[in-house]
Amino acid sequence: DLSKLSDTNSSRFLWKGVRHCASLLETIAASKHMRSTLEKFFAMKASDEDKFIPTQHPIGSILTMLATSPSSQLFPSNDIEEAREMLLQTLVVFSTIPTFREYFTRFLKIEKDGSTSKVVASVAGVLLAIAQSPKSETEACRVLSLIALFNATIVFGSDKSGHANATYNGVVNAIQECHGITALVALSCGDIRSEGNNSWAVIQRAASLLSRCISCLHGDESPRFNLCAENRLIVIEAYVKVISQKLWNNFTAEANEVRTSIMETCASLILVIASGPLDNLPKGCALVDFAKALTESLPSPATNEAGKATAASVCLPPKALDGSFYEFALSSSTFQGNVIKVLIACIDESDFLDVKILDECIIEKLVCIVANSSRMHNLAVRNAAFALARIVKRNEDAMTRCRELRGIEMLVALGKSGDI
Repeated sequence: DLSKLSDTNSSRFLWKGVRHCASLLETIAASKHMRSTLEKFFAMKASDEDKFIPTQHPIGSILTMLATSPSSQLFPSNDIEEAREMLLQTLVVFSTIPTFREYFTRFLKIEKDGSTSKVVASVAGVLLAIAQSPKSETEACRVLSLIALFNATIVFGSDKSGHANATYNGVVNAIQECHGITALVALSCGDIRSEGNNSWAVIQRAASLLSRCISCLHGDESPRFNLCAENRLIVIEAYVKVISQKLWNNFTAEANEVRTSIMETCASLILVIASGPLDNLPKGCALVDFAKALTESLPSPATNEAGKATAASVCLPPKALDGSFYEFALSSSTFQGNVIKVLIACIDESDFLDVKILDECIIEKLVCIVANSSRMHNLAVRNAAFALARIVKRNEDAMTRCRELRGIEMLVALGKSGDI
């Protein structure tokens, strides 16, 4: 009787029973032979109500129990925590069963205070709520909820290699509909030094799921992340935070995977921003901070012995002022191109912005990208040339500096070659 899970008199005993049942169910689902029987027995039927999980299906039962927050229990115990972790472990196994993934796009009808009061919640919403509850959920529960969602977004091919070859767009759409992209941004950009922090494991799993969702952006049948203006500003603020605080350097050598996840998150954030309308950017000081963060994301040119960029040094490979992030920026085929694309929109948004970012060596960085066109992605070189032309046209100091670095000659040469 799931309604008694919030009954303070019997809650602890029920959760202990739930833990044992979930342990058995997880064992059954993990066995290849028994798993196929389980899959056939609980196969989706034509009579199933559209968009809702049948109450008799194990996924529906598990999620209904998980939707009962542990903080509502007056007598929290290890039994409740262990039961919830075991339920989520079972859900992780279920998320790898192809015929069960359809349920991750559906909704739950949860009874509250009797059958007369019902609450409808999406599966993605329940799991994301767990991931966002560091005070009431254990770290294991938060990580497992993100793993289950990640698994549900993967569709495996008919071959035996097991390599993921597609993303299940229905699950990604479900994540988007419950504001999951904004939630994943917040989780994956968490600063571990702050109170109520996100653990390395949570950051890594959230960043992986965010990148997985963003990979759906391209293609005719792919979902589009048309964020509202408010959520787009949240994404921009998150990007500024990661770059300005250099969050990828907040981790020890043992956390290389987490550091990589944060840098991949930067690429995902920029893709979200660059793929949407660029007419709702922040204003005033916030716009300047964003433009500076974008400029800082670009690799710095090599310098002479005096530490100054020259016409000769900008033709050399960019130097690694921040090794880990620099290497990632160069290895990402579209990261720099998207950064400069958004930077162009920022410059067009304000009459004074080009002056503010001249001190950030923007001319030197853009000329360096153009000069190293053979080492850079074509999108980055093309966008750098466009940005450079815009800035020098509006600012005499920028024009003078660009001429000193022979940037104008490079633009003319690119134009004649037909590369831009």
